[in-house]
Amino acid sequence: MLKFVSSMEVDLDAIAFNFRSVTSHVAPAVMMPVIKGNGYGHGAVAVARTLVETGARHLAVAKLVEAWELRQAGIPSAVDILIMTVTLPEEISCAADMGASVFIPDVERLRYLKSIARGKPQPVGFHIKVDTGMGRLGLLPCEARQVAEELREAQNTRLLGIGTHLGASWADNDHTTSQIGRFREFVAEVKPSPDVLLHVAASGGTIRIPEAYMTAVRTGSLTYGLNRIEWSPMPLKPALTYKTTVGQVKTLPVGWQIGYGTDRTVTRPLRVATLPVGVIDGISSSMCGRAAFLIGGAKCRLITVCMDSCIVEIPDGLDVKAGSEAVVIGSQGGLTLTGRELIIEAARTGFGNN
Repeated sequence: MLKFVSSMEVDLDAIAFNFRSVTSHVAPAVMMPVIKGNGYGHGAVAVARTLVETGARHLAVAKLVEAWELRQAGIPSAVDILIMTVTLPEEISCAADMGASVFIPDVERLRYLKSIARGKPQPVGFHIKVDTGMGRLGLLPCEARQVAEELREAQNTRLLGIGTHLGASWADNDHTTSQIGRFREFVAEVKPSPDVLLHVAASGGTIRIPEAYMTAVRTGSLTYGLNRIEWSPMPLKPALTYKTTVGQVKTLPVGWQIGYGTDRTVTRPLRVATLPVGVIDGISSSMCGRAAFLIGGAKCRLITVCMDSCIVEIPDGLDVKAGSEAVVIGSQGGLTLTGRELIIEAARTGFGNN
């Protein structure tokens, strides 16, 4: 049996736990898990199947091909799959044929959807996207009356939801309050039926802003037990473990250079380990000096990263050799490293507020 030097393990039970936890917290609103980007790297098909088995009736992806992959894998038509990013007119028709819905961001595409719906055997479901202050996709609030008029004339269509996206839900600010107010005004003008989902909060809003729950929340990172905010009002379980194997251990002499360039020079004998993970595996240069991996039950600081390998410092006295297990995300020896520590704190980055 092959043993790979690096592996990612996904705990599907943890994903099911997170779905139930978030659903319980936001009730009576429903949870719409976001599984774009191959389920945030966790495997979109396996994640989707787990979520549907756990009770999810709404899923969200970024692109048409992601919705197609899920339908091909057997995700039933009773589960709405919302395609959230740009869809060209021909993609809207294709989405309708596979029973997926799209975000309609302007009047022109709403009219196009109405025109193709007349020839479809089943009503064409869709969501309306409102730009309440992020400047990205969506109808402006002042277009609400025109949208309402277009909807009154729509045939063989079904409005499934109206949504917007908060630009800064992880911090206290007046902008979020303004966005929620603009969204409510848009909805009041359109006057959707009670069964139309109103969704404003993504993961950040689900953590911090109960008034943004409306009747549904779109949660990406929370589905996988990731949280960019330091606290959480609901229990979450990280679903991902990322392990690799030490490739070489050696001691570098004083004056030796490390990595690309000549600006990092060894000032004392330094014991290091080379690991077979690098930029192509999600380890960025911004993590150097900040991130640490678990080897031998201790934290080993990341010194430098290359395209497909990296170098970490081995603390004095730690028993590490080629073949030793290294944990990038996960637990070892009573210590745990989470995706938050690697992605946000070490790399000084975020992942939106999904």
